[in-house]
Amino acid sequence: MTLKQLYPTTLALTCALILSLLAPSTGRAQDYLLQPGDVLSVRIIGPEVLEQAVPIEMDGFAWFPIIGEVQAAGATLRHVREQVANAYSVTSIPVSAGADSVPQLIQSSQVIVSVAKYRPIYVSGDLQQPLIIDFEPGLTLRKAVVLAGVGSAIDRTATVVLEQEEALILNLARVYARIWSLKSLLGTDTQEDYDNILVADTEDIRAIVEIERSLITARTEEYERQKRTIANNIIRNKVRLAALLKQKANEEEGLKLDEQVVRDLRKLAEQGLTVTSKLAEVRRAAITSAGSVLQLGSAIEDVRADLSLLEAEAESLGDSARSEAWSELSGAIGTVHEIRADLASLRAVRAASNLDRKQVMAVITRRGEPLAPVDLALDDRDLYPGDQVDILLTFLKESQS
Repeated sequence: MTLKQLYPTTLALTCALILSLLAPSTGRAQDYLLQPGDVLSVRIIGPEVLEQAVPIEMDGFAWFPIIGEVQAAGATLRHVREQVANAYSVTSIPVSAGADSVPQLIQSSQVIVSVAKYRPIYVSGDLQQPLIIDFEPGLTLRKAVVLAGVGSAIDRTATVVLEQEEALILNLARVYARIWSLKSLLGTDTQEDYDNILVADTEDIRAIVEIERSLITARTEEYERQKRTIANNIIRNKVRLAALLKQKANEEEGLKLDEQVVRDLRKLAEQGLTVTSKLAEVRRAAITSAGSVLQLGSAIEDVRADLSLLEAEAESLGDSARSEAWSELSGAIGTVHEIRADLASLRAVRAASNLDRKQVMAVITRRGEPLAPVDLALDDRDLYPGDQVDILLTFLKESQS
Protein backbone atom coordinates (compact mmCIF):
# COMPACT_ATOMS: atom_id res chain seq x y z
CA MET A 1 0.00 0.00 0.00
CA THR A 2 1.40 3.40 -0.97
CA LEU A 3 1.34 6.60 1.08
CA LYS A 4 -0.98 8.07 -1.51
CA GLN A 5 -3.44 5.24 -0.86
CA LEU A 6 -3.13 5.59 2.89
CA TYR A 7 -3.96 9.30 2.76
CA PRO A 8 -6.77 9.86 0.24
CA THR A 9 -6.93 13.27 -1.37
CA THR A 10 -10.26 13.87 0.37
CA LEU A 11 -8.64 13.57 3.75
CA ALA A 12 -5.59 15.54 2.69
CA LEU A 13 -7.87 18.35 1.54
CA THR A 14 -9.83 18.26 4.78
CA CYS A 15 -6.65 18.45 6.83
CA ALA A 16 -5.40 21.28 4.65
CA LEU A 17 -8.66 23.19 5.13
CA ILE A 18 -8.50 22.79 8.90
CA LEU A 19 -4.84 23.77 9.11
CA SER A 20 -5.55 26.79 6.92
CA LEU A 21 -7.75 28.28 9.63
CA LEU A 22 -4.58 29.13 11.54
CA ALA A 23 -3.55 32.80 11.28
CA PRO A 24 -1.63 33.49 8.05
CA SER A 25 1.19 35.87 7.43
CA THR A 26 0.11 39.48 7.14
CA GLY A 27 3.18 40.59 5.19
CA ARG A 28 1.20 40.80 1.93
CA ALA A 29 -1.01 43.56 3.40
CA GLN A 30 1.92 45.95 3.01
CA ASP A 31 1.98 45.28 -0.76
CA TYR A 32 -1.77 45.45 -1.44
CA LEU A 33 -2.74 48.23 -3.83
CA LEU A 34 -6.06 49.91 -3.05
CA GLN A 35 -8.73 49.84 -5.74
CA PRO A 36 -12.17 51.40 -6.41
CA GLY A 37 -14.70 49.71 -4.15
CA ASP A 38 -12.44 49.68 -1.10
CA VAL A 39 -13.71 51.91 1.69
CA LEU A 40 -11.22 53.84 3.81
CA SER A 41 -11.79 55.39 7.21
CA VAL A 42 -10.25 58.61 8.46
CA ARG A 43 -10.21 59.51 12.14
CA ILE A 44 -8.77 62.74 13.49
CA ILE A 45 -8.09 62.69 17.22
CA GLY A 46 -8.39 65.99 19.07
CA PRO A 47 -10.68 67.93 21.39
CA GLU A 48 -13.40 66.87 19.01
CA VAL A 49 -13.05 63.54 17.20
CA LEU A 50 -13.74 63.63 13.47
CA GLU A 51 -14.42 60.24 11.88
CA GLN A 52 -15.77 59.43 8.44
CA ALA A 53 -15.90 56.55 5.96
CA VAL A 54 -14.25 57.46 2.66
CA PRO A 55 -15.00 55.19 -0.34
CA ILE A 56 -12.59 55.00 -3.26
CA GLU A 57 -14.63 56.02 -6.29
CA MET A 58 -14.47 54.56 -9.79
CA ASP A 59 -12.07 57.31 -10.88
CA GLY A 60 -9.60 56.14 -8.23
CA PHE A 61 -9.97 59.19 -5.98
CA ALA A 62 -11.16 59.27 -2.36
CA TRP A 63 -12.70 62.46 -0.98
CA PHE A 64 -11.53 63.36 2.54
CA PRO A 65 -13.17 66.08 4.69
CA ILE A 66 -11.42 69.47 4.50
CA ILE A 67 -8.48 68.35 2.32
CA GLY A 68 -10.61 67.04 -0.55
CA GLU A 69 -9.58 64.48 -3.16
CA VAL A 70 -6.63 62.12 -2.78
CA GLN A 71 -5.49 59.63 -5.43
CA ALA A 72 -5.93 56.26 -3.65
CA ALA A 73 -6.41 53.61 -6.34
CA GLY A 74 -3.14 51.88 -7.18
CA ALA A 75 -1.46 53.07 -3.98
CA THR A 76 -0.64 51.17 -0.79
CA LEU A 77 -2.42 52.01 2.45
CA ARG A 78 0.90 53.26 3.89
CA HIS A 79 1.29 55.70 0.98
CA VAL A 80 -2.26 57.01 1.35
CA ARG A 81 -1.76 57.39 5.11
CA GLU A 82 1.32 59.54 4.53
CA GLN A 83 -0.43 61.63 1.88
CA VAL A 84 -3.49 62.25 4.04
CA ALA A 85 -1.50 62.92 7.24
CA ASN A 86 0.74 65.40 5.42
CA ALA A 87 -2.26 67.14 3.87
CA TYR A 88 -4.02 67.51 7.21
CA SER A 89 -0.84 68.68 8.97
CA VAL A 90 -0.85 71.93 6.99
CA THR A 91 -4.50 72.75 7.65
CA SER A 92 -6.65 73.40 10.68
CA ILE A 93 -10.09 72.50 11.94
CA PRO A 94 -12.49 74.64 14.00
CA VAL A 95 -12.77 73.61 17.65
CA SER A 96 -15.93 74.62 19.46
CA ALA A 97 -15.55 76.46 22.76
CA GLY A 98 -18.94 77.64 23.93
CA ALA A 99 -20.21 80.19 21.40
CA ASP A 100 -16.78 80.58 19.82
CA SER A 101 -15.02 78.41 17.27
CA VAL A 102 -11.21 78.48 17.36
CA PRO A 103 -9.10 77.10 14.47
CA GLN A 104 -6.61 74.49 15.57
CA LEU A 105 -3.72 73.03 13.57
CA ILE A 106 -3.78 69.27 13.05
CA GLN A 107 -0.67 67.22 13.82
CA SER A 108 0.08 64.28 11.51
CA SER A 109 0.08 61.99 14.54
CA GLN A 110 -3.58 62.86 15.13
CA VAL A 111 -4.62 61.43 11.75
CA ILE A 112 -5.52 57.74 11.54
CA VAL A 113 -6.32 56.23 8.14
CA SER A 114 -7.37 52.59 7.84
CA VAL A 115 -9.40 50.34 5.58
CA ALA A 116 -12.96 50.13 6.85
CA LYS A 117 -14.05 47.60 4.24
CA TYR A 118 -12.32 45.78 1.41
CA ARG A 119 -13.85 44.71 -1.88
CA PRO A 120 -15.48 41.26 -1.55
CA ILE A 121 -14.31 37.93 -2.96
CA TYR A 122 -16.48 36.30 -5.67
CA VAL A 123 -16.64 32.48 -5.61
CA SER A 124 -18.29 30.49 -8.41
CA GLY A 125 -17.92 27.16 -10.24
CA ASP A 126 -18.95 23.77 -8.85
CA LEU A 127 -21.12 25.23 -6.12
CA GLN A 128 -24.85 25.14 -5.44
CA GLN A 129 -24.83 28.86 -6.16
CA PRO A 130 -22.24 31.61 -6.57
CA LEU A 131 -21.16 33.27 -3.37
CA ILE A 132 -19.86 36.69 -2.36
CA ILE A 133 -17.53 36.61 0.66
CA ASP A 134 -16.59 39.71 2.62
CA PHE A 135 -12.84 40.06 2.55
CA GLU A 136 -10.97 40.08 5.86
CA PRO A 137 -7.17 40.31 6.21
CA GLY A 138 -5.77 36.79 6.35
CA LEU A 139 -8.35 35.26 3.98
CA THR A 140 -6.82 32.44 1.93
CA LEU A 141 -8.10 30.29 -0.91
CA ARG A 142 -8.69 27.32 1.38
CA LYS A 143 -10.64 29.42 3.84
CA ALA A 144 -12.77 30.80 1.02
CA VAL A 145 -13.48 27.24 -0.15
CA VAL A 146 -14.62 26.31 3.35
CA LEU A 147 -16.83 29.41 3.58
CA ALA A 148 -18.27 28.58 0.15
CA GLY A 149 -19.40 25.19 1.44
CA VAL A 150 -17.10 23.02 -0.68
CA GLY A 151 -15.92 21.34 2.51
CA SER A 152 -19.44 19.94 3.03
CA ALA A 153 -18.79 17.59 0.12
CA ILE A 154 -16.11 15.89 2.21
CA ASP A 155 -17.13 13.02 4.47
CA ARG A 156 -18.05 14.43 7.88
CA THR A 157 -16.65 11.44 9.78
CA ALA A 158 -13.23 11.95 8.23
CA THR A 159 -13.48 15.66 9.01
CA VAL A 160 -14.17 14.96 12.69
CA VAL A 161 -11.23 12.56 12.82
CA LEU A 162 -8.92 15.13 11.30
CA GLU A 163 -10.19 17.87 13.63
CA GLN A 164 -9.42 15.61 16.57
CA GLU A 165 -6.01 14.84 15.11
CA GLU A 166 -5.22 18.53 14.69
CA ALA A 167 -6.24 19.18 18.31
CA LEU A 168 -3.99 16.33 19.46
CA ILE A 169 -1.08 17.68 17.38
CA LEU A 170 -1.43 21.11 18.99
CA ASN A 171 -1.69 19.56 22.45
CA LEU A 172 1.39 17.43 21.73
CA ALA A 173 3.29 20.56 20.70
CA ARG A 174 2.27 22.27 23.96
CA VAL A 175 3.47 19.32 26.06
CA TYR A 176 6.76 19.13 24.13
CA ALA A 177 7.18 22.87 24.66
CA ARG A 178 6.64 22.37 28.38
CA ILE A 179 9.21 19.55 28.42
CA TRP A 180 11.71 21.84 26.66
CA SER A 181 11.01 24.56 29.23
CA LEU A 182 11.40 22.20 32.18
CA LYS A 183 14.63 20.74 30.83
CA SER A 184 15.91 24.26 30.26
CA LEU A 185 15.31 24.97 33.96
CA LEU A 186 17.13 21.75 34.87
CA GLY A 187 19.96 22.46 32.42
CA THR A 188 19.37 19.21 30.50
CA ASP A 189 17.68 20.55 27.36
CA THR A 190 18.94 19.57 23.90
CA GLN A 191 18.25 20.60 20.30
CA GLU A 192 16.07 17.50 19.97
CA ASP A 193 13.81 18.76 22.75
CA TYR A 194 13.24 21.96 20.77
CA ASP A 195 12.77 20.13 17.45
CA ASN A 196 10.13 17.86 19.00
CA ILE A 197 7.85 20.87 19.47
CA LEU A 198 7.60 21.46 15.73
CA VAL A 199 5.36 18.45 15.03
CA ALA A 200 3.73 20.62 12.33
CA ASP A 201 4.81 23.88 10.75
CA THR A 202 1.90 26.12 11.75
CA GLU A 203 1.46 29.60 13.17
CA ASP A 204 -0.18 28.16 16.31
CA ILE A 205 2.78 25.91 17.05
CA ARG A 206 5.28 28.69 16.36
CA ALA A 207 3.29 30.87 18.76
CA ILE A 208 3.50 28.11 21.39
CA VAL A 209 7.29 28.09 20.99
CA GLU A 210 7.54 31.86 21.38
CA ILE A 211 5.29 31.88 24.47
CA GLU A 212 7.34 29.14 26.12
CA ARG A 213 10.56 30.92 25.15
CA SER A 214 9.32 34.12 26.80
CA LEU A 215 8.39 32.15 29.94
CA ILE A 216 11.89 30.65 30.05
CA THR A 217 13.41 34.13 29.75
CA ALA A 218 11.10 35.55 32.43
CA ARG A 219 11.84 32.65 34.79
CA THR A 220 15.60 32.99 34.26
CA GLU A 221 15.46 36.74 34.88
CA GLU A 222 13.41 36.24 38.06
CA TYR A 223 15.89 33.62 39.32
CA GLU A 224 18.82 35.96 38.67
CA ARG A 225 16.96 38.81 40.39
CA GLN A 226 16.33 36.71 43.50
CA LYS A 227 19.95 35.54 43.52
CA ARG A 228 21.20 39.13 43.31
CA THR A 229 18.83 40.23 46.06
CA ILE A 230 20.00 37.49 48.42
CA ALA A 231 23.66 38.15 47.60
CA ASN A 232 23.23 41.87 48.29
CA ASN A 233 21.48 41.13 51.60
CA ILE A 234 24.32 38.78 52.59
CA ILE A 235 26.89 41.48 51.82
CA ARG A 236 24.94 44.08 53.83
CA ASN A 237 24.65 41.73 56.81
CA LYS A 238 28.34 40.85 56.68
CA VAL A 239 29.25 44.55 56.64
CA ARG A 240 26.90 45.19 59.57
CA LEU A 241 28.29 42.17 61.45
CA ALA A 242 31.86 43.42 60.99
CA ALA A 243 30.87 46.88 62.24
CA LEU A 244 29.09 45.43 65.29
CA LEU A 245 32.03 43.17 66.14
CA LYS A 246 34.41 46.10 65.94
CA GLN A 247 32.11 48.24 68.07
CA LYS A 248 31.75 45.45 70.62
CA ALA A 249 35.54 44.99 70.77
CA ASN A 250 35.94 48.72 71.43
CA GLU A 251 33.27 48.64 74.14
CA GLU A 252 34.87 45.60 75.76
CA GLU A 253 38.24 47.32 75.73
CA GLY A 254 36.65 50.40 77.28
CA LEU A 255 34.91 48.26 79.87
CA LYS A 256 38.21 46.66 80.86
CA LEU A 257 39.76 50.10 81.32
CA ASP A 258 36.75 51.29 83.37
CA GLU A 259 36.93 48.22 85.59
CA GLN A 260 40.67 48.76 86.12
CA VAL A 261 40.05 52.42 87.01
CA VAL A 262 37.36 51.34 89.49
CA ARG A 263 39.76 48.95 91.16
CA ASP A 264 42.47 51.59 91.33
CA LEU A 265 40.09 54.23 92.76
CA ARG A 266 38.73 51.80 95.30
CA LYS A 267 42.23 51.18 96.62
CA LEU A 268 42.87 54.91 96.79
CA ALA A 269 39.52 55.47 98.49
CA GLU A 270 40.39 52.90 101.11
CA GLN A 271 43.53 54.90 101.75
CA GLY A 272 41.54 58.13 101.83
CA LEU A 273 43.32 59.46 98.80
CA THR A 274 40.33 59.95 96.43
CA VAL A 275 36.83 61.34 96.42
CA THR A 276 33.97 58.85 96.72
CA SER A 277 31.92 60.71 94.07
CA LYS A 278 34.68 60.14 91.53
CA LEU A 279 34.55 56.41 92.22
CA ALA A 280 30.78 56.40 91.77
CA GLU A 281 31.09 58.21 88.43
CA VAL A 282 33.57 55.69 87.09
CA ARG A 283 31.38 52.82 88.29
CA ARG A 284 28.40 54.24 86.33
CA ALA A 285 30.57 54.48 83.23
CA ALA A 286 31.63 50.85 83.68
CA ILE A 287 28.00 49.74 84.08
CA THR A 288 27.05 51.65 80.90
CA SER A 289 29.88 50.01 78.98
CA ALA A 290 28.81 46.58 80.24
CA GLY A 291 25.23 47.24 79.05
CA SER A 292 26.47 48.32 75.64
CA VAL A 293 28.53 45.15 75.37
CA LEU A 294 25.45 43.03 76.17
CA GLN A 295 23.30 44.92 73.63
CA LEU A 296 25.94 44.62 70.95
CA GLY A 297 26.28 40.90 71.68
CA SER A 298 22.53 40.45 71.22
CA ALA A 299 22.57 42.46 67.97
CA ILE A 300 25.51 40.39 66.71
CA GLU A 301 23.63 37.15 67.36
CA ASP A 302 20.59 38.50 65.47
CA VAL A 303 22.72 39.46 62.48
CA ARG A 304 24.46 36.08 62.52
CA ALA A 305 21.07 34.35 62.57
CA ASP A 306 19.86 36.46 59.63
CA LEU A 307 23.09 35.75 57.79
CA SER A 308 22.72 32.01 58.32
CA LEU A 309 19.17 32.13 56.97
CA LEU A 310 20.28 34.11 53.91
CA GLU A 311 23.17 31.75 53.19
CA ALA A 312 20.84 28.77 53.52
CA GLU A 313 18.36 30.48 51.21
CA ALA A 314 21.12 31.13 48.68
CA GLU A 315 22.16 27.47 48.74
CA SER A 316 18.60 26.21 48.38
CA LEU A 317 17.55 28.81 45.79
CA GLY A 318 16.18 26.89 42.82
CA ASP A 319 16.32 23.51 44.60
CA SER A 320 12.58 23.54 45.23
CA ALA A 321 11.86 24.65 41.66
CA ARG A 322 14.14 21.93 40.29
CA SER A 323 12.47 19.29 42.41
CA GLU A 324 9.06 20.37 41.16
CA ALA A 325 10.40 20.48 37.61
CA TRP A 326 11.63 16.88 37.79
CA SER A 327 8.22 15.77 39.03
CA GLU A 328 6.35 17.73 36.34
CA LEU A 329 8.77 16.51 33.66
CA SER A 330 7.98 12.90 34.51
CA GLY A 331 4.25 13.60 34.17
CA ALA A 332 4.75 15.46 30.89
CA ILE A 333 6.69 12.59 29.35
CA GLY A 334 3.86 10.25 30.32
CA THR A 335 1.38 12.63 28.68
CA VAL A 336 3.42 12.56 25.45
CA HIS A 337 3.11 8.77 25.32
CA GLU A 338 -0.66 9.01 25.84
CA ILE A 339 -1.11 11.63 23.10
CA ARG A 340 1.05 9.66 20.68
CA ALA A 341 -1.05 6.55 21.32
CA ASP A 342 -4.24 8.55 20.62
CA LEU A 343 -2.69 9.96 17.44
CA ALA A 344 -1.74 6.47 16.26
CA SER A 345 -5.32 5.28 16.81
CA LEU A 346 -6.80 8.21 14.90
CA ARG A 347 -4.39 7.79 12.02
CA ALA A 348 -5.22 4.08 11.85
CA VAL A 349 -8.90 5.02 11.51
CA ARG A 350 -8.04 7.54 8.81
CA ALA A 351 -5.83 5.10 6.91
CA ALA A 352 -8.53 2.39 7.05
CA SER A 353 -11.20 4.73 5.61
CA ASN A 354 -12.17 3.98 2.01
CA LEU A 355 -13.62 7.24 0.75
CA ASP A 356 -14.18 8.89 -2.61
CA ARG A 357 -11.17 10.94 -3.56
CA LYS A 358 -12.22 14.47 -4.41
CA GLN A 359 -9.79 16.73 -6.19
CA VAL A 360 -10.60 20.38 -5.63
CA MET A 361 -9.02 22.75 -8.11
CA ALA A 362 -9.35 26.53 -8.02
CA VAL A 363 -8.47 29.31 -10.44
CA ILE A 364 -8.04 32.85 -9.12
CA THR A 365 -8.73 35.74 -11.47
CA ARG A 366 -7.04 38.90 -10.24
CA ARG A 367 -7.45 42.24 -11.99
CA GLY A 368 -8.89 40.41 -15.00
CA GLU A 369 -5.94 38.01 -15.31
CA PRO A 370 -6.41 34.29 -14.41
CA LEU A 371 -3.61 32.83 -12.32
CA ALA A 372 -2.28 29.27 -12.46
CA PRO A 373 -4.74 26.60 -11.21
CA VAL A 374 -4.27 25.50 -7.60
CA ASP A 375 -4.80 21.97 -6.25
CA LEU A 376 -6.13 22.73 -2.75
CA ALA A 377 -5.00 19.37 -1.39
CA LEU A 378 -1.41 20.39 -2.10
CA ASP A 379 -1.25 24.16 -1.97
CA ASP A 380 -2.92 27.37 -0.83
CA ARG A 381 -2.91 30.98 -1.93
CA ASP A 382 -3.46 34.33 -0.24
CA LEU A 383 -6.51 36.13 -1.56
CA TYR A 384 -6.72 39.84 -2.29
CA PRO A 385 -9.80 42.04 -2.25
CA GLY A 386 -11.77 41.74 -5.48
CA ASP A 387 -10.39 38.32 -6.43
CA GLN A 388 -12.67 35.97 -8.38
CA VAL A 389 -12.37 32.28 -7.50
CA ASP A 390 -13.62 29.51 -9.81
CA ILE A 391 -13.97 26.05 -8.15
CA LEU A 392 -13.73 22.76 -10.05
CA LEU A 393 -14.48 19.41 -8.34
CA THR A 394 -13.42 16.08 -9.89
CA PHE A 395 -14.17 12.66 -8.39
CA LEU A 396 -11.88 9.65 -8.61
CA LYS A 397 -13.00 6.37 -7.02
CA GLU A 398 -10.25 4.77 -4.88
CA SER A 399 -10.25 0.95 -5.12
CA GLN A 400 -10.07 -1.25 -2.03
CA SER A 401 -6.47 -1.90 -0.92
